Amino acid sequence: MLRSVGLQSSVKVTVDLLRTLGTTHTPFIAKPLSTSESFGHANKRCLPSIGFLNPSEKNIGHGFQILRSYSTAVIQPKDIEIIVNPEPKIWNKIVDVFQKLGRTTFYESYEHHLKNFGPVDFQFCVALNKATKELLGSVNMCRYESIEGSNELVCVGKYFIVPEQRERGIGQFLYNKITDHPNFVGKNYGGTGVPAMTKKYSERRGFDKYYDSELVFQYRKLSDCKIGNLEVDKKVRIIDIQDVDPTKLIFFDTKVNGNVRRDKFIIDWLKMKSMKASKVALNEDDEVVGYIGLCEIGDTLSLSPLFAADIKIASTLLRTSLDSIDNLNSYRTFMNISFENNPFSTSLFNKLTEKREVKFNYRGQFTKFTPKVEYNQVYSITENGINVI
Repeated sequence: MLRSVGLQSSVKVTVDLLRTLGTTHTPFIAKPLSTSESFGHANKRCLPSIGFLNPSEKNIGHGFQILRSYSTAVIQPKDIEIIVNPEPKIWNKIVDVFQKLGRTTFYESYEHHLKNFGPVDFQFCVALNKATKELLGSVNMCRYESIEGSNELVCVGKYFIVPEQRERGIGQFLYNKITDHPNFVGKNYGGTGVPAMTKKYSERRGFDKYYDSELVFQYRKLSDCKIGNLEVDKKVRIIDIQDVDPTKLIFFDTKVNGNVRRDKFIIDWLKMKSMKASKVALNEDDEVVGYIGLCEIGDTLSLSPLFAADIKIASTLLRTSLDSIDNLNSYRTFMNISFENNPFSTSLFNKLTEKREVKFNYRGQFTKFTPKVEYNQVYSITENGINVI
């Protein structure tokens, strides 16, 4: 496939050649980056280039900055404006939408993401009506960098177009715009999709690698839950998140989640105001063998997350955390998102109550490879806005 021609004088010839070949993709113009922008290629002179961008092939090589990149089908509609990392009130509107759907997302998490990842590794892209400033849609991306050989991963979330604005190409334009960011180009992307969207994400976006198990989004009424049924492991010690050595928790988290270092995310996530209980399990050698976050979403307690080396440790963390919440009776429901093929997770939550309401299933999807998750140690995932687990 013809990708680029290096000389500026060749631009017109190349455009004519592309037309002759019958490509359906609009050419993009790429300019050389400055020395400070050139991604470790500061000593190389990069010539201007023209080519076409296949939506499934985002990587045009180091040393170039994409100035324009879209297919003829997704030119930006004239009546919308795109804003990247807008003021918090726009994020709050998205939170309102997602909380009504029961998703784990908070007003305060926007500040958390920008502070911990910076405005480069976290990008929140929104589409607004130019005239009315009405919210039309959004998508965000977050990069977990490779640290000491860990897997680099870019997570996609908050991908939403208001129903009456769909089929206009807004979603594809937002997606193409955010994936053109230099820190995201050519990386392994991960996200979650409901069954109705799984095939579309695979065919249109290249998310054709999957977790070995679907994720089940389920609710239980707290009034049905029998906390006393949860077993306690006397061999583990439970401490609050403030008292843990962060490196030990990150080490355990990385082993469970498939070798993605969440240093910039997980500790401060567990310390957010919305967390009603954040606890860590230590074994007799003071090693982290589990941790839990129970957060508040309206009148719902969301298990976000619960990772544990075995079911007895998971049970101990869950019971200790629920018992520590003084106003537990003020919450109506208990929510978790668990891997369907984890029998220990099913057994644990059935001890609380077998009465449950399954909202829907998710699929964890990836573009290049699937992280090797310890499925039996994941009792509930963290969230799916800037994570896949």
